Amino acid sequence: GGSRREGLVLLSDGNSNLGGSPTPCASELRNADVEVFAVGIGSGIDRSELESVASLPYSEHVLTVKDFDSLDGVLSVLEGSVCPVEGWKKWGTWSPCNVSCGGGIQRRRRVCGSNVSGLCVGMAREERVCSSVACPTVRRGGCGLG
Repeated sequence: GGSRREGLVLLSDGNSNLGGSPTPCASELRNADVEVFAVGIGSGIDRSELESVASLPYSEHVLTVKDFDSLDGVLSVLEGSVCPVEGWKKWGTWSPCNVSCGGGIQRRRRVCGSNVSGLCVGMAREERVCSSVACPTVRRGGCGLG
């Protein structure tokens, strides 16, 4: 299976004014492989402070909007980055054939990696014919014994 990604989206005016800097905490998160996105809202944004908390590259992890009403477009971009939409996972391996001759069936499955309705189109299970070689016939009688 794939690895699970974790992300944090920080919404800010880009100015820490409640005492203490968010940079050390953000650094710990990045060191723990958490992707940190910094979204600055408003006109007086301190971009350098946003960059101090965001993951690299800044071009993908630091975003700015003029007001809260403009967040919808940015949040949909972030949702695609933090929560990538996945379709079908890879097919599993084929099951052993259920017979050794005469034609049997093998099965395999795959799992939908999304809870988004309609994203995984097609079948979750697949079958194929196996061991289609004819079974040997056993002759009865006629052993040639007198």
